[in-house]
Amino acid sequence: MDSKKYAEAKKVFFDLVDRSPEEQARQLHSLELEDKSIADEVSLLLANHSSRTIIGNRESTQHASTATRGSYTVSWIRVNRFLYGGWVPLVVAIASTAILFAIGSYIHKHLHEKVRTEYERAAMVVADQKVRRVLQWTRWHEQQALSWAMRDDIQELVARLNALTHSITDPIELETALRNADEQRKLSVIFNQLTPPNLSLKPEAELPPLRSTPRMKYAIWNQSFQLIADWQYQNEAVQLGETASSTGKITVSKILDTNTTHVQMPRPKAETVSKDYPIETNLSYVMFFVPIFSPSDNSRAIGAMMIRSDSLLDELREILEDVIFSDSNCYLLTKEGGIATRVLDSDMVATFQKVQSPGLVRGGSVLYARDPGVNLMNGETPTSDPSVWPATLAAMGVANQTDGHNFEGYRDYRGRNVVGAWRWIEKADVGIVMETPRERAYGNLVYIDQAFRFLSTIPLVAALILVGFSLMRYFRTHDLTNKTVGAYRLKSKIGEGGLGVVYEGEHHILGRKAAIKLIKPGAISSGTVRRFEREVKLASLLNHQNAVAIYDFGVSRDGLLFCAMELVDGVTLSQLLSFEPNLPIERTLHFLRQVSLALQEAHNLQLVHRDIKPQNVMICQAPIADLVKVVDFGLAKSISETISRDVTATRAVMGTPGFIAPERLESPWSADPKIDTFSFGVLGMYMLTAKIPPLGVSKEGIIAMIQNPSLLRSLGSSELQSLIDLLLACASPLPERRPKSIRAVSEELRALCESLHWNREGSETWWSEQGEAMRTWVSHGKTEPTPS
Repeated sequence: MDSKKYAEAKKVFFDLVDRSPEEQARQLHSLELEDKSIADEVSLLLANHSSRTIIGNRESTQHASTATRGSYTVSWIRVNRFLYGGWVPLVVAIASTAILFAIGSYIHKHLHEKVRTEYERAAMVVADQKVRRVLQWTRWHEQQALSWAMRDDIQELVARLNALTHSITDPIELETALRNADEQRKLSVIFNQLTPPNLSLKPEAELPPLRSTPRMKYAIWNQSFQLIADWQYQNEAVQLGETASSTGKITVSKILDTNTTHVQMPRPKAETVSKDYPIETNLSYVMFFVPIFSPSDNSRAIGAMMIRSDSLLDELREILEDVIFSDSNCYLLTKEGGIATRVLDSDMVATFQKVQSPGLVRGGSVLYARDPGVNLMNGETPTSDPSVWPATLAAMGVANQTDGHNFEGYRDYRGRNVVGAWRWIEKADVGIVMETPRERAYGNLVYIDQAFRFLSTIPLVAALILVGFSLMRYFRTHDLTNKTVGAYRLKSKIGEGGLGVVYEGEHHILGRKAAIKLIKPGAISSGTVRRFEREVKLASLLNHQNAVAIYDFGVSRDGLLFCAMELVDGVTLSQLLSFEPNLPIERTLHFLRQVSLALQEAHNLQLVHRDIKPQNVMICQAPIADLVKVVDFGLAKSISETISRDVTATRAVMGTPGFIAPERLESPWSADPKIDTFSFGVLGMYMLTAKIPPLGVSKEGIIAMIQNPSLLRSLGSSELQSLIDLLLACASPLPERRPKSIRAVSEELRALCESLHWNREGSETWWSEQGEAMRTWVSHGKTEPTPS
């Protein structure tokens, strides 16, 4: 069936599509009597007409059917997008996920900071309280020891023993005299009676057993640093009368010179005050030193007394070990980094360190606060010698005699990640360290993290589900070869643009080939569908041989908006000019005349193309050589109009740069026919110069841009000059200076074509000689016009 009869069949189809089946049958019967081929074509169109097609009665039911079908189509697309993802729900889901994640992250971070701040505040308070408790405990025992030293009976006995050191010069005799002096026995009795009350907060039954008796242990040195009294005076290992060690002299002289008290906290090195003093235990101990004054002059110190007891260390341990968590550590630390009190896992760490103190007098290995570099609690083995292990962060702070804290985390003497605070106690010449494993200190953060991950998973899963549906939709719509869209089976892809993709298709029943244009989902909005339906209906009314015929329109099961149109066998004008840039003026006029006729037909139907460019002008080899087909009638308008209205504020304009009329920059949705007139003028100048001319170019500028030898030889001809003048008028930046209508342009071109006739034989000769070579060349690359 030729195009003329198909156009008649389509008109009859429009009249019958909305009528009752009985009325359709009567009309078809009458039509068979006139032309059976047209009746058969109408019958096939009615039989395969889809409820989602826009092809319908163009007069009586146009508004109602368009609104109904448009609403149905929009609903179908929305449901399809909902079920199979799509950009809008996907973006909404991702945006919601991002917003919820941002809010959750803020709350999560805030809770993290709050928990950490609360713990840090509590840890700092506990550390300061710990120091105050130690100092209060120290002052109480100092005052207790000082009150004993102020007793008259003790002062009198010490004065008598001190007198022996002045009267006896022989060391052996002095030691014997001091050991056998009745004053030693009396002092022992007094101190046994002066056992201090227990300061422990624990019940008596929970107290550890005493290490030895008596509970109070004492030693007294005179002003010459000689040991004159001791609770072990009967032990011959105690060298009464001997001077103190260098360490002892420093301590004793401090007491004698200042008449003040002094406390010596436990030390990791069990140093003695007197030389070879026989300490009864290898364990640490606490010593209090107080001055003993003359019985006759309470301002003059005649000796220094040391008081210690097993219960003192137990009381100190109770203060230190009163911690927040059971696996927290609180211990005393010397400036040298030696751990002076009991700590957790000391036996295990000692097997790795095995470091002997250079000043060790007695006892075993000294445990130092050094970082092993690995977590010994996990069974990891250090790679370096313990002697080169660096001090822990707390040990460095104590070595500098400064207060400090670290709640980010650092490794302790076991290599365990801890947080902690440390304080330097100047009076006791020792530091106190309080550490807690980081995972225990911030244990509540685990639950916060779990809650945050759970809450973050909900929108994330929803987004992933939509991503999955979108991927399903993508794979279902990405390669549509051999798939069905409406009544057409898609074959190979012909081309693809920013808004759509074109496939070659074939009607299931009619067997008619068609070009199926599929609009990309991203270019569709709810308003686009209705406008697209209206424009396609108008485009379908074009029966001109220079315009591509519209066959059908609808929505596929996958939600793809499609349009079936006439399949054109040819190349674009852009491809033709790139292959053969030197067109003779006769052939150029032949092409322009046909384009103007197609636009004239469109404008008569109140339809503006709005995207005239070389890519939208097809040059066919069949059925007639050099037959021009203008494609994309109406499609570019509806889609660009939708996008333009949505983004008017940003002056976004859809179209091809260089071919867009200037007024569209101010009114992107404008549909004035002179928009096509402008683009037509630019198209003509592009055919003459193979370049897109600048806006407002002069006649001299166009002539200077011409490189075509045949045109250069014809510059003096009135036809070429008239054509240039016509094209310049069409491409005028001011709409009022353009020709009144495209009909006027077409009439002038008709006159020029009659003067410079291009015959069909010339077209057929060119295609027979160059057609195959051009198709091969086109298949290897796509050409686009470029601005000059």
